[in-house]
Amino acid sequence: MFNNYSLLLEVLFGPHCPHYINVRALRDGLEDNENDLEMRITKPLCLQLLWRVHHDARQFFLACERWEPMDPLPRSNLGAVVQRLIDDCCIDMTLTCPVTAFLGTDPTSKPKSTPPVNAKAGRATPTINGFIPPGCKKAVDAFNASYPTMSLTDLLKQGGIPFSALKVGGKGDCTSFGLLGRCSAGCSYNHVVCSPSPERQATISEAIRVATTTIKKGAAAS
Repeated sequence: MFNNYSLLLEVLFGPHCPHYINVRALRDGLEDNENDLEMRITKPLCLQLLWRVHHDARQFFLACERWEPMDPLPRSNLGAVVQRLIDDCCIDMTLTCPVTAFLGTDPTSKPKSTPPVNAKAGRATPTINGFIPPGCKKAVDAFNASYPTMSLTDLLKQGGIPFSALKVGGKGDCTSFGLLGRCSAGCSYNHVVCSPSPERQATISEAIRVATTTIKKGAAAS
């Protein structure tokens, strides 16, 4: 699949396309480490890897479509996956991949366990999102590093900003999951990856920085 996809990318976008470069590096990494991975590679792991590429393609080409002169060039976010595969022969698992939707059951789940289920989607609800919008990631990482357990509600309240300043996704989508990258399994909103426009991402990043500064000042004053 990677052979066919990388050939298609090269023909359509050329050898300097960042997404193509990382996909080709994944293909080469799988081939170069074939002996080490042969006994460990499984269908769910293959699915996880394909899911990462799928999401990277979506965010990368969406950024290309919205790109305007003077904007930063779109980037591929597969670099870390490539590095782990090449250096450690490791494929990261991602909770956003609906394994059961593709394979019927999750072979990695423990017997007799009953994961929380999203009633609308009919599958386990992910609680960790590794695909934070790239234009927001720096501000979000800084916030999560300082306040790893603070809820979105407390961020809005203590930071003195309205929900509209941070909202991502469509109606019914969870902003905490889509933006902060974390939420509880019992959340009634949709846990989906969100891709706001670059302009919106810049506005959200600034709002997070302002809110974080306000929170720190409030803590210092008290």
